[in-house]
Amino acid sequence: MKVASLCFLTHTVLIEAVWVLTASYGLDRDTIGKVLHELTNNSFFILEKAQMISKALQDYQHGFDFSDMVIGYCGISKGCNTTYTFDKKASRHSLFTLLLK
Repeated sequence: MKVASLCFLTHTVLIEAVWVLTASYGLDRDTIGKVLHELTNNSFFILEKAQMISKALQDYQHGFDFSDMVIGYCGISKGCNTTYTFDKKASRHSLFTLLLK
């Protein structure tokens, strides 16, 4: 019996998947959340920064933009206290500080 190879998913691939599923396929947030959940909980896939992706997915399911959350958690993983943003919606999350009010 041949064992299937594992597939490596970077956080950039997951961000792109969310964008394509939204922009090209018109999928709603709940459906995309389910797709991400299935991808991130499938033993076939090896995730880059799995813990960070899990946190970003939780925040996505609470209404935040997935790519914003990945950016914010990348900053935290590098020792930053905040990520500065022009995005008012992202700035509602504790990871971010709004630059212009």
